[in-house]
Amino acid sequence: MSELKDRLEIWIKEYWGERCPDYCASCPCCEAWDAFDYLFQHGEE
Repeated sequence: MSELKDRLEIWIKEYWGERCPDYCASCPCCEAWDAFDYLFQHGEE
């Protein structure tokens, strides 16, 4: 799954950008990174 995670992280960075320095729940970039974190946190438990 590491390859999938790496590819998705690249895509998010290209489309939305790097993580915001300050989290904001209404920010589309932060929402994209939240979804990414949610998808991959459960696989690591």
